[in-house]
Amino acid sequence: MITDVSISRTGWMECDGAAGNYIKVSAFTDSTLIFGAKFLRQDDGTEARGGITGCIIQEAYAGSRENKKLTTEAMMSEDSKRFDHPKTTKVAEHSTKITLNSSNSELIFLFNWAKDLALNYVMTDTPNTIPCYEAALPGRGSFCLRDWEHMALGAHFLGLDLENITMMKEFAKTATPEFDYVPAWHIDYFGKIWERAHQVPSIFDAIWTSYQQYLWTGNEEWIEDPTLYNYYTNAVTHYLTSHDNAIPNNGIADVPGENGWENTCTYNETSEDSFKEAADGIGMQYQGFRSYAEILKARGDIDGYNKWMTKANNILHLFRTDFWEGSTYYRGRRSLTDYSAGYGKENSFLMLTTLITEPGHKSEDYLDFIWNNCSNDNIEAKSYLPDAFFPYGQKERGWHYMKELYYADPERRKYPELPYTFVSHTIRWLIGVNANAPNNKVSTLPQLPDEVSWVEVDIIPVGSKMIKVIQEENSKTTLSNRSNSSINWEIRFYGNYPFINLNGVDHSTSVSTINGLTISSIETTVEGNQTSVALLP
Repeated sequence: MITDVSISRTGWMECDGAAGNYIKVSAFTDSTLIFGAKFLRQDDGTEARGGITGCIIQEAYAGSRENKKLTTEAMMSEDSKRFDHPKTTKVAEHSTKITLNSSNSELIFLFNWAKDLALNYVMTDTPNTIPCYEAALPGRGSFCLRDWEHMALGAHFLGLDLENITMMKEFAKTATPEFDYVPAWHIDYFGKIWERAHQVPSIFDAIWTSYQQYLWTGNEEWIEDPTLYNYYTNAVTHYLTSHDNAIPNNGIADVPGENGWENTCTYNETSEDSFKEAADGIGMQYQGFRSYAEILKARGDIDGYNKWMTKANNILHLFRTDFWEGSTYYRGRRSLTDYSAGYGKENSFLMLTTLITEPGHKSEDYLDFIWNNCSNDNIEAKSYLPDAFFPYGQKERGWHYMKELYYADPERRKYPELPYTFVSHTIRWLIGVNANAPNNKVSTLPQLPDEVSWVEVDIIPVGSKMIKVIQEENSKTTLSNRSNSSINWEIRFYGNYPFINLNGVDHSTSVSTINGLTISSIETTVEGNQTSVALLP
């Protein structure tokens, strides 16, 4: 909805970025050719700067302000009709009714802040846009590949499944041979390419993210759609062949090693290390290969699953062998003999997120190293930190950086990445819900910090079902099945316990490890519209 308009005589690189501003493009001699750009009106009345939609507006000098709005809307509508967007299937209705209650009033406040702000970035109901939400710096009028990958799980919890699959399809169809199978970096709300760049981790992160969406939604489009499946396959084959040249033929995607964010092997966009291979790129490739193997398995290709899981394990072995310095991990290399350790933001902490470090003291020591060095990271980098600490049971550190998303940088608090990731951190880690919707299964593993005695989250989407989960003191879990049919539940707690009490009856546990930590678990089925309660002895 266009809310305001103005005339700017600035060149297009200086234009305002997000809803109906008219920008004069100095490069054009025809005074009737005007770009229609979108801008975000800030609370203080200023306009955030950003990119343009690329829609050329004629008749820009229509008399009244209202006529200018109507002209802009009409031209955007005609422009959007020229593009063929992938068709999608909506699996479940939006879950924007998700709610949280807790003993901790701060958590309630932060979750509601995150939910409300995240939903303000949804563009789906705006005329002539594709189903999407803003996933970029505010005001750019676009969604960025890396940001979308990081925000997609939070978007799922907010019911944005249609938006997620639409956005991934838009990226996938831009990964053509002409660009060595590298997808666009930014795409605008109308499905047009806004910017191209190449960051190695994002190529494989897209496969990992897509597979996680399949597990949470159960939507077979994520694994069967030709546009998506071709992207996954091209990424692990043709793309890799074209980007295994700087350190040749070792099976790891690389870059020439020039500094700059536009063509890099790491998500650390300020790195000046001249790395050709970086730990976060290797970690994402490992998870991308694992996810591709699982996708093949879900499609019935067991031989393909075995092949690509072996390749993934080879990457894991390479990293744990070549990138172990003796007392710590290297985070990147310029050649087979030129490595660097130290702290490097994403190319340090994403080792833990992607699970390529060795469980036990090596990972624990490196987590201590991250904790001691990450406090001055920019807020976008900090939004990844809960995903590094929580998988290793470090709930206090994870909770600390969840709160930092709101408190650390008030001027940048409105970045879409922050509220979306706060939502996902809350559900995936604090109350510990994970899903395998294709197999009608959900698991829980609570990690409430000391400040939080109990948390209740209702209307959590798992496939076509909705569940409610209450966690109390990390020793009692209640799951309510809000749907008419049954769901399978794996109940997990940290520690070694001989039994877990389920609905008043003790059940013997299975004891295993996850990321080097001991967990005890049992499995049950919760019938439709029923509630089950599990607690430790």
